[in-house]
Order: sequence, then structure tokens, then C-alpha cells
Amino acid sequence: MTKDRTERLMKMLVAGRTLDEQTEYVRRYGGHGVIPILRRMLIDGLGIAHPKPTAENVVIFGCYIPFTEPMLICDYLRLLDVLGTDYSYLEKEFCCGSPLRDSAGPNERDQALRVSREFMQLNRDSALQKGAKNIVYCCSGCAHTAKSFFPAEADHHMYYFELLFDKIEQRTLKIAPTTMGYFEGCKTRYRKQYPGAEIDWKRCRNLLDRIEGLRIVDLPNNLCCSAKPEGIVQAAQQHGLDTILCSCNSCYGSLKAAAQGKVEVKFLTELLLEAVEAK
Repeated sequence: MTKDRTERLMKMLVAGRTLDEQTEYVRRYGGHGVIPILRRMLIDGLGIAHPKPTAENVVIFGCYIPFTEPMLICDYLRLLDVLGTDYSYLEKEFCCGSPLRDSAGPNERDQALRVSREFMQLNRDSALQKGAKNIVYCCSGCAHTAKSFFPAEADHHMYYFELLFDKIEQRTLKIAPTTMGYFEGCKTRYRKQYPGAEIDWKRCRNLLDRIEGLRIVDLPNNLCCSAKPEGIVQAAQQHGLDTILCSCNSCYGSLKAAAQGKVEVKFLTELLLEAVEAK
């Protein structure tokens, strides 16, 4: 996703609304750009069961991922089922505020930060009412935001693969012999916006080494998926690779747009599901 494409996307998401108008929309509907009935129809169409009233883990899907990358969520929930992990989700969840913060003018940033914290607090409180021990985010931006806003509880606000580690590391993981390029992501944006709000990327990388049949070629982490996605695709091609593996949902979307059939772009949860279910 180039800078120009990022700016065009942000304009589409904002849709000409002021910060106050976006804030009021989120307060009313929860999501930043989709009314609840469309979200419910999509979830039902994907075959996702209605949420349990209580669970140890509550999954936050995010505003746009169910619509832009629905199979990432389906693969993840299937993985939780296979691993016997107790989970539920929120019927109404609130935007993390990232679109509001990204589109805010210089004089609006403090206001955008305040309402972002307000919305994340609403998600947290709703999850705790369900008895959640852990709140799990399908969007890396949401996860960073939560870890930053609730530092005393940061270990219980997780990017979605972090919940899997303890159980999946006890499993035999195997796929048909293959080589993939792994792009972990430069994480420049998140380091700048959320200093100290860390996701356990190293443990994720170590998990890949446990998958029998998988050979990983690490792609350069000095390239940004927003500024230079084509460079990441070219790096994979230079290594003779036909697949790039991502663990960051933002990188996944950017690289899919840049790949345009040159290489396949695969997400971590899809790979792990294959490896766990292999006969």
C-alpha cells in the first residue's frame, strides 16, 4: 500500500465526515463505517455461531477486517475450536479510534485520543462483563492501542496469535514440504504511535521453526508495507519464492494489493490451521 493509496483509503473511510461526526457515528453504531445489521448479516453468512454469554477469552473482530478479510477471522475461530480454546465475541464492539486519530488535524489529536480511549474502555468493560480473562484483537492496530491504553493489563490484551502460543506449541505441527518468505513487518508506524506496546513477534517467528516441512526465508525488515510494498514482493521474487507469509494483518492487506498475482500472500492463521489439522 503506497502512501497515495493509504491517503485515498483514509478519505474513503472518513467519507467527508468531521471528527465530531465520526465520533458520534461510532458512539451510535459501534463501528466506524458499517451499521450493526450489516455486520450481523456478514457474521451469520460466514457461519459464525452467536456469541456465548460468558467465556474466558473475548475476541474483538475490528471495524473493517470482517469485511475486507473475512477468512482471517474464520480461520482463527476454527483454530480456537481445534485447540479447545474457550471464546466468545461482542455483539456490539466499538472502533479502536485509529481512523479518527489518523484523520485528525493537528488541533484535533488530543480530542481523537480521548474518544479513542473512551471506545476502547467500552470494549474492555463489555468483555469483562462476559467474564473475560483475556481480550483478543484480530487487528494489530487495535492490539497496540489496547496495550498502550491499559499498560497494567497489557498481558491480557493480545493480538490474536498471542493467545494460541501456549496450546499450539504443545501440538505436532506439519505441512507438505514448502519454502516461504516471511515478512514480519518493520512495525515503524506502531513503534511511533504506541511506544512500549509490544506484541510478541519473536515467539511467533520461533513457532514457524517448529512446523515440520516448512522452510522459512526471512525477508528484509527494513522495508515498510505502506511505503515500499513492491520492494517486499521483489525481495521474495529475488529469492525465487512464490509465497510470502505475514503475521500482521496490515502487512497482509498491503502485500496482497502489491503482489497482483506475482506471488501468493498467506496469513499466519491459515498456515497454522493447516499445520494443526495435518494428518
